[in-house]
Amino acid sequence: MRTYEAYKQMLKIWAGASWSDFMRYWLGKRRTSSILTFINNVRVSIARKKQKKIVDNFNKKVDPIHSPNVFDVPDLRDLKIKAPKTNKNFKLPLETNNWKLSRRKATNQFQTMQCSAYGTETGKGIMDSSEVGRAIYHDPSELWNHQLKTGASEKTGDTIQNVCKQLNKHGFHTNKRHYTITEYRKLADKSVKTLMKWLALRKTVVTGIFVRKDSGYGTNYARASFHKKGTLIISKGQKIGGHLQVIVDYETREDGVWFFLPNTYGPEWGNADGGVWIHESEIKYTMSKYILFDARDDF
Repeated sequence: MRTYEAYKQMLKIWAGASWSDFMRYWLGKRRTSSILTFINNVRVSIARKKQKKIVDNFNKKVDPIHSPNVFDVPDLRDLKIKAPKTNKNFKLPLETNNWKLSRRKATNQFQTMQCSAYGTETGKGIMDSSEVGRAIYHDPSELWNHQLKTGASEKTGDTIQNVCKQLNKHGFHTNKRHYTITEYRKLADKSVKTLMKWLALRKTVVTGIFVRKDSGYGTNYARASFHKKGTLIISKGQKIGGHLQVIVDYETREDGVWFFLPNTYGPEWGNADGGVWIHESEIKYTMSKYILFDARDDF
């Protein structure tokens, strides 16, 4: 039996080959537990090197508008994901009804900067409510208290990444039960069809909309402007921050696909049950998107 150091030396020999070449060579041999363990260790080692590179350059690349006071740097759980794996017979429905099935109403953060906690609670609450067929509401302040310990601020709010991490680490304790997520993955595929697939599988997508400064929009997202049909008027003014929302549904109309984002300013906000519909052409105005998973076999 070769030692671990011997395996490491052999890996150096394979340095000029691609990772797929390396995998094909080893998997072609006997799949012993020691070999599989070694392969897993190599994968972890590669991931850690990528992590170190990200952390080393983090302060240089981070956008202060979206990530003020960031202390929780990227880690191994910050993995990306593309379209879900579906069978050949899978067909996208014309619309989803995750918001309706949850039987929830829009919550209200009032004049606080806690949109990250309220918005993420909305996303997690919709998933939990849909599973049991009744509305489940968690306490956003429980999550917010954990965020305050890892870089959030009452004046500047928090980042999407950090709130997802706190949801994964701590979650909510509601009605003597612990509600959390097992993973959150950044959506690497920016296509509309991929986003539709995840929503069709009853996943919620955590994202955000930029808050801009101009006369038609205002500096407070609660005073956003709308078309008569309930769609948000996307401003082109100066970016002064962001507001976290979750994408929960889509609907196919004559002029394309529209996505529904419930907000956290109460049921009376907007013209769409406390939320807003955004056309597929406007999805590009949203921030990075994270898929929430509450079971290991989701991906």
